Amino acid sequence: MNKICVTPALAVVILALNPGSTGSAQAPAGSFPAVTEELIAEKDAAAPEDDSEDMVSADGRHVAWRSGREKKWGVMLDGQRLAVVGSRGGKLIVTVDLKEGPPFDVIGGLSFSPDGRHVSYAGADIKTGFGGDKGLGRAVIDGQPGPQFAAIVTTPRFSPDAKRIAYAARRAKDDEVVIVDGQPGPRFPSIVAGPQFCNDGRHVAYIVSDAGGKFLVVDGERVGAALLSGADFTSDLTFAPDGRRVGYVATAGSIWGRYIPAAHLGSRKAVGRNAKRRVYVEGQPGPEYDTQGVSGLRFTPDSRHFIYVVHGLQEGSRKVSFVVTNRTEAKRYDAVWTRTLGVQDTGAVVYLAQSGRKFLRVTHPIQ
Repeated sequence: MNKICVTPALAVVILALNPGSTGSAQAPAGSFPAVTEELIAEKDAAAPEDDSEDMVSADGRHVAWRSGREKKWGVMLDGQRLAVVGSRGGKLIVTVDLKEGPPFDVIGGLSFSPDGRHVSYAGADIKTGFGGDKGLGRAVIDGQPGPQFAAIVTTPRFSPDAKRIAYAARRAKDDEVVIVDGQPGPRFPSIVAGPQFCNDGRHVAYIVSDAGGKFLVVDGERVGAALLSGADFTSDLTFAPDGRRVGYVATAGSIWGRYIPAAHLGSRKAVGRNAKRRVYVEGQPGPEYDTQGVSGLRFTPDSRHFIYVVHGLQEGSRKVSFVVTNRTEAKRYDAVWTRTLGVQDTGAVVYLAQSGRKFLRVTHPIQ
């Protein structure tokens, strides 16, 4: 099993053998589709109940969280004392399989390949001088640091077969590129979404922004006309498996300063408040949500249905997250993990959700 030493701002997911579920229960769902909930793990009392650093594996079978131990932070995997927080000489270091990576002032964006054999993250050295702090970032893949940029704009992303990797980087003002397998693509003023590999890993897509609007780029070439003009931001561009339907998430009315991982490094910040968000499929808008996020848009294997997650919607005194299938909302939870959202062969939707300290594997029919 990999052992990883990380920073307090970094949670870790390690793919390991499933130790087995701890129980299951049929949960009433009121007017929502009936759900089945399987308890995967439950946080220990020393761990924060609500922590943005909690992480889950892509298969929804393993969870990791931060927990306090003798005035130090550790990372718990499925309830077992797995990693410790450390630093040396004022620098932060990630250790994988007892091998230390390069030291940085800031580390973030830890990511595992789908097969669990490769790990990447972004790190930065912060230089203080006249005019403020400036960050110089690098992507680190399997402990090897890549070239230095003004900023690493996105978390490094592996292809589904784990053979390729891509991330966006900012070289200078109005000069951002996507690095694929170490090779920079064409320059754009801003890269606002992606990069994303297709299922077979052969093609890379991302969304760029310039004076003419926002455009889809595939393998370095613009595809089609500008995207929705009324949106401040567009994300989750998704094609159905049959290639005949397309959808995306549009955000309007937000104070948007594109999400930058912790390892960045510049002045732009994440969304500071809720915004109006809705899913468009074949140009038709779905329900609008004034919420922290809508993500995970994907189609079912037969291309007939689509699903996505609504995050942090204010309902009374609490914020809730839930899955939408077509236009039907499912049961509310404290959090739903987008990366675990999928469709079983039986046609049921499956994902990992959090309720209090409990992590639950949820399944329910498509409606």
